[in-house]
Amino acid sequence: MNITKKLIYRRRKPTNWKERGVEEWVNDVRSVCRSLSEGSYLGYSDLANSYMEPARIYFALAARSRAKGCQSGERDEINDILFRTRSIIENALYRSISNNILSFERLIYKEGFFGCSAKQGISVRFPLFTCKPTKLCGGGCYAHDGRDKQFSSLARGVFNYIACEKIFRFIENKNNGPSKTNISDFEKQIKKAILISVADAEKSTLSGFQRTPRIRLSHVGEMTALPDIVNWLSEKILDYSNNKVTPVVYTRHPNAMKLDTSVVVVNFTIESKNDVRKKYAPTGSRLVMSSWGGEVIEEVAVNFIEHHGDKHFIKIGQGNVCPVTAAHENVLTCDTARCTKCFDRI
Repeated sequence: MNITKKLIYRRRKPTNWKERGVEEWVNDVRSVCRSLSEGSYLGYSDLANSYMEPARIYFALAARSRAKGCQSGERDEINDILFRTRSIIENALYRSISNNILSFERLIYKEGFFGCSAKQGISVRFPLFTCKPTKLCGGGCYAHDGRDKQFSSLARGVFNYIACEKIFRFIENKNNGPSKTNISDFEKQIKKAILISVADAEKSTLSGFQRTPRIRLSHVGEMTALPDIVNWLSEKILDYSNNKVTPVVYTRHPNAMKLDTSVVVVNFTIESKNDVRKKYAPTGSRLVMSSWGGEVIEEVAVNFIEHHGDKHFIKIGQGNVCPVTAAHENVLTCDTARCTKCFDRI
């Protein structure tokens, strides 16, 4: 690990953060990012080095909120500002990258759009500023956990958002859209992701569990903020894979109403039986729930019992529970649980 990463990812609180208060740290991040957003950057290393201090502050606070020694009052205080702090950094990165687009074309069109992990499989990362969070999910989001809070993850989400924004201009035949070469490079990424997704499914078959390949759009942030891109990308995935790979999205965004459920499997997330966001769930979508506090209901297809760090809620009530969130210490992936509930077409 290089010196920059060691400084950013040092697992400790910013010095004297309690004495200053979390709002002062947010103000520091805002002030530094305002200046950084207008800068010139030669490439990713230059960008990462420049954003080291605000990234370190956000990372340290997010890590503290998930620490075993963090008391509930302290955790709530930090969680209240995590979404805002991360969004400030992401919005500044958006301006920095957009103003120096030629320095980042490779990272926008040629590589990195799709990620792959044992837990998420093939998936896309988006910035949190695309979200319309509730009070609970803003600070409780998994984006503040583990490696998802690292600077590389924040930057990757912004690169992906800019790629989709540019491709939208191409779809709409607007000016300043990407070149045919850029689109061709991006489509190569789609085809590569399909191959990895198919190989991932074949690997599960070897273990005795047969399932269809899938690609998740997106696992952090709200790709549904750009619904036309979700529909376009889903059509490409189906076309290039001969309908073998299923595009899947989890969302609670109002733009979900514009998603085409004939091409993408939509898991629309609510937080309670009376959640007003139900009205945004498109026809043909699956209703699922974030079970904060462990409360589950029968009205949804799947209840996800929220868990972060050492905190794991116990099931309260009746309803179908995601087996991974029910026993997260022992069942880490959907394949381990032999479950495809979220990915099956309705």
